[in-house]
Amino acid sequence: MSRIDDIAADRTPPLGTHNHLDGTDMKKAFVLLEVMNHMALVLKEAAARGHRIVVLNHKPLRESGPYRVPRELVDELIYIESWEDRPGLQRILEDLHQRYQVVGTYAGFEGTLPYEAALREMAGLPNNGADNVRFVLDKGAVRKKLYAEGLSELKSVLLSEARHWTQWRFKGSAILKPVNGTGSALCFTVSSLEELREATTKIEEAAVIDPLMKRYILDRGEFVLEEKAEGELLSLESLVYRGAIHPIGLSSRYVLAKDPVVEMGGTFPYSHPRLDEIIAKSKAIHESMKIFHGSTHVELMVPREGPIELIDFNVRFAGIESLISFNQAFGIPYEARLTDLACDIEPDLSFLERPPAFTAEVLLLPPPGTTELQELVFPPEAVFSRLFKEIGQKLTGKTDQLDHIGSFVVKADTEAEVNQKALEARRRAICNGKTLGDNINNQVIPPDMLAETPYPQEKETHVQHALQQPVAVSSTQARVDELLVRHVARHFQGEALATLQERFQKEHLVPLRGFCPPELFESIKEEASRIVERFGVARNLVLDITDGTPRHMTTVGQPIIKDHGPLIHALYFSPVLKDILSQVVGEELFTCPYAGEHYVISRLQRSGDTHGWHWDDYTYGFVLILEAPDYRDGGFVQGVPHTSWDKKNPDVHGALLKSQVNSYAFEPGDAYILKTNTTMHRVYPIRGNGRRTIVNTTWASAADLQQSITHETNDILFGGTAPGLASNQ
Repeated sequence: MSRIDDIAADRTPPLGTHNHLDGTDMKKAFVLLEVMNHMALVLKEAAARGHRIVVLNHKPLRESGPYRVPRELVDELIYIESWEDRPGLQRILEDLHQRYQVVGTYAGFEGTLPYEAALREMAGLPNNGADNVRFVLDKGAVRKKLYAEGLSELKSVLLSEARHWTQWRFKGSAILKPVNGTGSALCFTVSSLEELREATTKIEEAAVIDPLMKRYILDRGEFVLEEKAEGELLSLESLVYRGAIHPIGLSSRYVLAKDPVVEMGGTFPYSHPRLDEIIAKSKAIHESMKIFHGSTHVELMVPREGPIELIDFNVRFAGIESLISFNQAFGIPYEARLTDLACDIEPDLSFLERPPAFTAEVLLLPPPGTTELQELVFPPEAVFSRLFKEIGQKLTGKTDQLDHIGSFVVKADTEAEVNQKALEARRRAICNGKTLGDNINNQVIPPDMLAETPYPQEKETHVQHALQQPVAVSSTQARVDELLVRHVARHFQGEALATLQERFQKEHLVPLRGFCPPELFESIKEEASRIVERFGVARNLVLDITDGTPRHMTTVGQPIIKDHGPLIHALYFSPVLKDILSQVVGEELFTCPYAGEHYVISRLQRSGDTHGWHWDDYTYGFVLILEAPDYRDGGFVQGVPHTSWDKKNPDVHGALLKSQVNSYAFEPGDAYILKTNTTMHRVYPIRGNGRRTIVNTTWASAADLQQSITHETNDILFGGTAPGLASNQ
């Protein structure tokens, strides 16, 4: 017998408490605590069964939208001044118990769950115990219990203790979140004492728009800091009927690329190779938490291998549009199963034997800087949609979990199809007259398993996955985007961006110091080094088309990199890179229409090696420095802005006499963006044993796309030699 079986007697109070003391029958009531969102559908289902509907609410019932509550269905509405007033709420519950035979209850907001458990105990309905529910809602206490029982390897500490640290005590990053949390509000990723202090300041300044959530979160006023779990964030939805746990399905997550703490939707049902292990871990946690009856929503971090970690245990049904997704996936009114469970009726789960459809919830954030919601137009493929904010409502301009402006659901026959449909539909949504597209607040990391395709391993050498995981091209793209967007948001926005913009306008070349995220740098450097060492071609040329300037270098062209360099490819096609470069130069950049100039690798490694004075065919170039010598050994960049290239009569010396030469030294991990068609530039010759390895990418302006542009120098250096344009030295 399991531990859940052992507590059955405690959680199922004696029957015979449903009548008045004089033996007369009482009216049967179904009680809902703080009706919001999908609870409106449960309310309608309970009313359709003939039960009197009693609602305890702090907020007004919705009178419009898909979760509208018809007032004629509510037999009694009791206003709750505060869900923190325990004595007052206890009196209300006792009064309900005296006046009604409570045949079912339903709650979804964390602050109401202990009171629902108390009412169920009074009514003789199976329950989880009010005190036990309060314990389960304490995220700090839950983590400590699981750690003590060997069900978690994550260490944790309360913020009140961490504030006194003199040094960072965790091995890596940690998540700071409220002990009483809801909606993933006020959650932060931190990895140092400085970042912890910054997050603490944000907590003190944060304005949680929803006052109900704010009061619940701040009731304890305590936060817990716990080690960050690595892997894919998933949730397992289950129905627990009198101790028997019935897994219903796995849900995936879309998360915001620049801040993966912020959820942006998900897919259901979701296939995963570790599903059996996920279910086993969930059941073990259910037993530890002494959950006997009800719907549960268990969020887990699932790595490709290794321990599965609990992120959040919820003794309620999933939020946002999960009920709509379940209904669409299973082709049933799932609210009927929730109502059965609420009324102590064993739910019919035969629908699990039929093949489901697949659904995706899509959450939308406003574009950066949006301070008022004037319009939100959902894409036509949405089978369900709703606004989270009122039209005309002021917005915070932030990207917290509670800053979403709306959601919609799409449906398809396969997982891959629904994922693609969701990503495309997300881009087509319109906010305040503009499509959301690939703006930084609409860039998401999709579920790993939906994105994954096998990676072709090379026989000659070990191939690293982007960031030391088994590589999948599309998941590599997502990971690169994730790292870039967080790094850019932290280091290349605000005053830092304004300084770069101003300098670029003056010099047409601006260094981007420390541009490559540290987590990405070593992997992309290893990838480029492997490619150049295997495929590099030594060039020793003088190009007549650039006035006889030398090229002494080792190069690799785009076709080879495309086949063997998934990280470089993902970097070039990252919308995050395109967006920040466009911001720096002051106009929209476009991927080069000539594939041969997308990206190339060059290496200078012998004394005298140089990439001599030249201009480029397209307007912009972005260069990532992977290896660089000390400036005393050459290899630094020189630029001459506001010059022009006459391919028929090139004049390097004339350009040097007319304009100022600027010089720039770089470190590995730096990058630079330059206006290559009007900035004559070169790499100063290497001397001694210095080595310089770079990835060079080409970007077009809108004007470039309207012109016919030739590619002579690129073809010579990276894809073959055009006759009459170069001579060997």
